[in-house]
Amino acid sequence: MLPTLTKRQREILEYIRIFRELNGYSPSLIDIKTQFKLSAVSTVHEHIQNLQQKGYLLKEINQARSIKPLENHVGKNNFIEIPIRGNFQVNEITACENKDLIVLPKTLFHEFGETFILINKNVVIGPDIKENDLLVFLIKNSYLPADLVLAETPTKKFILGTKKKKGAQIFFTDYITNNNYSKFQILGKLILQFRQYLP
Repeated sequence: MLPTLTKRQREILEYIRIFRELNGYSPSLIDIKTQFKLSAVSTVHEHIQNLQQKGYLLKEINQARSIKPLENHVGKNNFIEIPIRGNFQVNEITACENKDLIVLPKTLFHEFGETFILINKNVVIGPDIKENDLLVFLIKNSYLPADLVLAETPTKKFILGTKKKKGAQIFFTDYITNNNYSKFQILGKLILQFRQYLP
């Protein structure tokens, strides 16, 4: 059984469903703000984040109009326990006080496999990842150029970025600094993000 919703969360969820049926695509955050006469887009984002954490919505990372309602027939075997590996801060992964597992519904996932969680302690990473965001990574055998991934350099720096190819050369580009690295090991692909996670 999924967590219960507030009145406003139910209204927003139903609005998203109806909007998609009528238009064939999802509403933007501004559409939702206008519909419910909310004071700021950040308020909409908070509602969307809560619906996502409760297993009612899926939102693709870095994709516009990507809010998608999920089927809510979730049983006790339809959850995944994911370990918190540590804090991600200034190219380091450090131990965190909270060593609990995070339980998430399988309906949030497009891909399955070994996963781990980092809590972002950088002030900001680009326009999308904020301090205290919870980042879920999936370990894969191969990664696409468009994947936002976590990599480790030979000097033990941990970097979020993308793998790129120019001619015969394959390199890694830091998402924050745009610096390129020719030697790196990819540790996992960022597949889910939860805003302002506080243990």
